[in-house]
Amino acid sequence: IKFNWTGDSDRLILTPGLFANNNLFYIQEIGNFSTLPDYSAEREGLDSQLIVLTLSGTGSLEYEGNTYETEEGTFFWIDCETRHRYKNVQNWHFLWIHFNGSGSKGLYRAWRKSHGPVAPAHKDMRSALFSLLTYGKMPSPAGELESSCILDRMLTDILLTDYTAPFAADSAPQYL
Repeated sequence: IKFNWTGDSDRLILTPGLFANNNLFYIQEIGNFSTLPDYSAEREGLDSQLIVLTLSGTGSLEYEGNTYETEEGTFFWIDCETRHRYKNVQNWHFLWIHFNGSGSKGLYRAWRKSHGPVAPAHKDMRSALFSLLTYGKMPSPAGELESSCILDRMLTDILLTDYTAPFAADSAPQYL
């Protein structure tokens, strides 16, 4: 087997517990890759969501008939049921997570209504992904709950990126 990332890269493959699988967001795979020049991944038909955050260098994503570049401070979020390919363009270093569960496809569809797959990263995304990588290294039921909470917050932050208008006084419920 030839791996096309450096030796200091991390890759974890996780299997969620029954409770997490049925009720939570859960990590399927997660990693931190510094890629070699020939790095690429291509697939389709995978029941998974993928978020990739570029830490440095440049990567390329082919998705839904288009090609996108991702560079430091940007991320992409894709549904892995759809054919896709991503690859190293120049010294690509990135954090990534395959995840599923708890309505993740619905959140993805809501985000894609107004976004392409590549966007600027939220300010807390890097620390969230590093925290998820840490929890992935110590799997436990409590860790699955913590991971779900972090994923929920990260996905919420992504969805709220464009929402800047304050609540109008007449839109607040009377019972608050």
